[in-house]
Amino acid sequence: MSLRLSQAQTVLVVAGALLLLTNLYLGISYLAAQDQKGRLASQYRTLERSLERLVAAWEAGPSGDLDAGAPAFPKNPPGLELTDLALRAARETGVEVLGLHTSAVGAEQIGGGTYRVVKVSLRLRADPARLAAFFERVERAATPTMVFDNVDVVRGDETWEASLELLAYAQAA
Repeated sequence: MSLRLSQAQTVLVVAGALLLLTNLYLGISYLAAQDQKGRLASQYRTLERSLERLVAAWEAGPSGDLDAGAPAFPKNPPGLELTDLALRAARETGVEVLGLHTSAVGAEQIGGGTYRVVKVSLRLRADPARLAAFFERVERAATPTMVFDNVDVVRGDETWEASLELLAYAQAA
């Protein structure tokens, strides 16, 4: 006994197979999108909390601990304190440090002035929420003249890698 299909039946079988494959593709795409939606929702909640804190701080106005007579830049740049701050923040937030390089005190021309600068170069790996927590912790604990520079973030499936420099400025010698 041989199975012979008419031309119409063959077209229907091929169309059914194509619809089945399309359904399978759409189902897999939907599951992947749902997973991404969950991760984005978590990131959104983290960013929303950070924004709420920033708005509250902005509405509270400047803190009373600013001294108008104090120099804008400290006399001495931080030494190992900046490196210690970065490593402590990484440990406390669960960020993996892939690389660390500290530069000696150098000079940098900014506008019409020359300032002493200490640079800590870092390579980090963590999920986005932990990286955001690291940046927030460093920013909160740092001196007012510390900045993040040359920040480069590479997104991965589960974790992201960030390369950055922490620069701390002080008065010229």
